[in-house]
Amino acid sequence: MNARNFGSNDSRLTKWHIQILRCVKGRSKPEGKISSQTELNPLIVSQLVTDLMEYGLVERTLKRKMHMYYREYFSATLDGIAILETARTRENDLVGRIISFLS
Repeated sequence: MNARNFGSNDSRLTKWHIQILRCVKGRSKPEGKISSQTELNPLIVSQLVTDLMEYGLVERTLKRKMHMYYREYFSATLDGIAILETARTRENDLVGRIISFLS
C-alpha cells in the first residue's frame, strides 16, 4: 500500500493506530513496550499492530535473545512514516485555519 493512495482514505486509521505508529517510528519495540507506552491492553495492541502490518505500515522482525528464544520487534515502514507526516501536516493545517478564523 502506497502512502499516496492511503492518504485519501486513512479513515481506516484510528487515533490508536497513529499513536502506535508514533511509538515505533524512531526505534523498533516489542508489543509489551508499545502497550506500556500507549497505556493500552496488550491484546488490543496486538490487534492494532496486526492491522498496521496488513496495511504495510509496520513490519515485524525477530531478534534472537538466546539459543532457542526469539523476540518480536515492530517498526514503522517508510509508508508508515509518510502517513505520520501527512497526519501531522493535516493537524498543522487545521490549527492554522482555526487560528486564522479566530483572528
